[in-house]
Amino acid sequence: MAKAPAPTEAQRLAALRRPAHDPPTRDDRACYVCLGERPSIAVKHDDPFCSARCAREYYGFPLAVDQSR
Repeated sequence: MAKAPAPTEAQRLAALRRPAHDPPTRDDRACYVCLGERPSIAVKHDDPFCSARCAREYYGFPLAVDQSR
């Protein structure tokens, strides 16, 4: 069985900065990142973010990955 490649230095450092869990939800229905109003479905499911963009920003994932290279 083939071994998985070792993580690069950048991946290792990014993992150290990445939060381990979701932030607490706010009582005022505001997004944890941009403070904009969260959609009702996000409030219903206790999602602390208003969009995938804010979630990606919080967790430190890139918004777009170029797969063509």
